[in-house]
Amino acid sequence: MKKFDDIVFASILVHEADHVEYHKSDNLRKQALYIHCQPLLNPNISINSDLPDLEHRFSVKEVCAEIEENAFLKKAGYSRFSFKNGLIYELFIIISQTFKNIFYIIKYSF
Repeated sequence: MKKFDDIVFASILVHEADHVEYHKSDNLRKQALYIHCQPLLNPNISINSDLPDLEHRFSVKEVCAEIEENAFLKKAGYSRFSFKNGLIYELFIIISQTFKNIFYIIKYSF
């Protein structure tokens, strides 16, 4: 269990360090990262669903940080993120659940 905790803690540090690196980058590098880390170009990245706002989970800097964190975890031989359900799938589920809720409200309101 100790190794698990150390790997998770180190992956969090890698994630947050990538945010700092992104903000310290010059404009040209930010533009390159903006293209490389688009959620639509990285549909296999699964962002932690505990984050409260959808905008944060789909931001480019968050996707870049997840790419780096997942690369670190892969090198450590451990992965806590599911690559089966990525960002696009998660967005589709959120939209479909919203429509289901709206139709449920309409159905039982009248």
